[in-house]
Amino acid sequence: MGRNLQVHSGSNSDYERLLSEIRAQAAPIESLTLRLRSVIEKMDASSADSLKSGEYWKAVVFVDSLVRVGLFIEQNFIFIETMGVLAVCRYLFELTVWLKLLQQDARYGLVFYYQLLKQQCDFYAALQKHSEREILLLQDIERNGKLMLDRAIADVMQTAEKAEKGAAIARAMKEVDLKSDEEAARKFSIYAEGAQHNGYGFQAHLVRDASGSRASQSAGRG
Repeated sequence: MGRNLQVHSGSNSDYERLLSEIRAQAAPIESLTLRLRSVIEKMDASSADSLKSGEYWKAVVFVDSLVRVGLFIEQNFIFIETMGVLAVCRYLFELTVWLKLLQQDARYGLVFYYQLLKQQCDFYAALQKHSEREILLLQDIERNGKLMLDRAIADVMQTAEKAEKGAAIARAMKEVDLKSDEEAARKFSIYAEGAQHNGYGFQAHLVRDASGSRASQSAGRG
């Protein structure tokens, strides 16, 4: 904790020098990243097989690791902050274990590839479920809006003067639209803005089409 105070105040040149040394690693890391990217490009060019080898994924892991370390240097070492340093150290320790395993056996690259595919599958499955919930919500808002509008129009037809019915129906439509928009905002629909222009029923149709397209693309990649 004392180190934080010394660095924040700029009173300790040793820590300033340490930060400079850490930040100076950004340039060689970037250079090494470019070299490894060229290795991956050569592997891509030499192999038409979409099922890459462990060596290929080993190189991918090393590039990804270098990029992450570069981001840590850029974002976490402007000054030393205790929790930030601990988080970086924990990540680097776990990363070191992975890299040592890869050095010993490139087949661990396939383990990385498996984890990557699993994360992507989990992401698309969660996205699909969220889209289904959004579709049901949009359809429900559309249905409720129609019911409110039907009741409002029926009330206008019974109570309003003939000359006022057109204006009264227009006001009722605006009120129903406003209530529908408020319900979508209250339930945090991410498609609320689009639905305000497209209508809630048609927006549900658009979401369903987009969701089906993503599912087909995901199946194709699999």
